[in-house]
Amino acid sequence: MFKAIVLACAVNSTGASLPNQCVQYVDQLGPYTTVEACANRARRISRDAFKYTKRYVGKSYECIPLANGEL
Repeated sequence: MFKAIVLACAVNSTGASLPNQCVQYVDQLGPYTTVEACANRARRISRDAFKYTKRYVGKSYECIPLANGEL
């Protein structure tokens, strides 16, 4: 099982990333049984970060493997 985590950073008016203004989004819908499903969810979170804030753009994501029973 995998948990999706996304790092999104603010952008200025020219679209340049502001690396000291980042937030971490931890998926609340998973965990996911495959890395592919986790990655798909992470990409969706990244798109939604911009869609809903217009200020943050997904910069990276990670699918963290979970131990048995861990959420």
